[in-house]
Amino acid sequence: MLNYDTSRLLNREEFFHCLNECVAQHQMDKGQIALVLIDINRFNRINTLFGFKMGDDLLFNVGQRLLSLKRNKDILAQIGNDEFVLLMPGIQGEAHALLAVNKIINIMRSEVRLNEIPVAVDIVQGASLYPALAANAETLLQGAGIALREAKADGVSHRFFSEKASSPGLDWDVESELEYAIKNRNFELYYQPQVDIKTRLPYGAEALIRWKHLDHGAVPVDKFITAAEVTGQIMPMTEWIINAAMRQASEWPTRFGEQTVSINLSPRVLHEPDLADYIESAINIWGINADRLVLEVTESGIMENPERTSEMLHHLQSLGASISIDDFGTGYSSLAYFKTLPANELKIDRAFITNLKTSAEDQNLVSAVIALSKGFKLDVVAEGIEDMDTLLLLSEMGCDLAQGYYLSKPMTNADYQQWLEDYDQDNYWK
Repeated sequence: MLNYDTSRLLNREEFFHCLNECVAQHQMDKGQIALVLIDINRFNRINTLFGFKMGDDLLFNVGQRLLSLKRNKDILAQIGNDEFVLLMPGIQGEAHALLAVNKIINIMRSEVRLNEIPVAVDIVQGASLYPALAANAETLLQGAGIALREAKADGVSHRFFSEKASSPGLDWDVESELEYAIKNRNFELYYQPQVDIKTRLPYGAEALIRWKHLDHGAVPVDKFITAAEVTGQIMPMTEWIINAAMRQASEWPTRFGEQTVSINLSPRVLHEPDLADYIESAINIWGINADRLVLEVTESGIMENPERTSEMLHHLQSLGASISIDDFGTGYSSLAYFKTLPANELKIDRAFITNLKTSAEDQNLVSAVIALSKGFKLDVVAEGIEDMDTLLLLSEMGCDLAQGYYLSKPMTNADYQQWLEDYDQDNYWK
């Protein structure tokens, strides 16, 4: 018997507790469960056009509508800024779950009036079933997440998870083995060097997590990172990355001075209240200067919840760490936004670097980003550099840091240390 008041909207922590309890109970009585993820399409445009207050009002309205249609025993929660989840125990199969999906679609069709402004609510849903297509609570949630992403990609209002639709390689239980891998530190960090274009000397490296499974070999990064985010294991994984990266960076040779280490942060961990404390503790434990630490966050991740994310980034920056905006140019924000955001550098996405030599359009865009960044006192990193001509062109444009296969592929910590020892700028600038 669940201990929560199911007549109200639960929070993320309460929901995950209920999910595990519900699945455990239905394992005993052989019942069926449906889980539906509900995402508000283009929600960030509401915040951008009308402000955060109206965005909050819209979320409240959506939550109340969803509460009005669920059954008494159903569990409804808000687990993300613009994402809700409906857990339906004791259903009779997919047809029964489809009724709920259609009810949600119908109830969202009417406009919401916010300060007398009519706003259309566009939602996308992904659903999964237990035990038909899920072995446990984690795979039930992951299946709904996969279905949601596929619905978005195909431009449809909803999709049910199916084995046929699952991505290649999901024939083994990634989630449960991921938890084991995190507990037993079965990962390795690889490092891709960054070079200061002006001095032509090594500047630092980006830490990249890798998982080589004993039976399945190298697991695609996007696959296990997504699984970690969906199952709530992304924070313990991030803690391992932070600890391992700082420990290894503290041992790097200082032939070219102390190198920076860049660590990627998932948008999910930016909402974790203990993140800053953990990073500060790791800095103290490994005795690394905080200004050597670069924390990378994606542009799209920031724009999911700019106000809340900005608060966390300010906190992290106050520790002495630098903030890097990764994959810049692939989202929908403007550079002007970053004059209020605590950022120290921008990383131009490789999509604009790959054809830089031959594309006048890419050259104009990259030149404009570099020029504007200088106005905001932001350093610029170009990733995806694969040849000397591109490196020289970026040097002429005034780019600060270079990263890409031309300099080096990602490598183990031992190989990176050797790369630093053997580095000769004449190998790259000829």
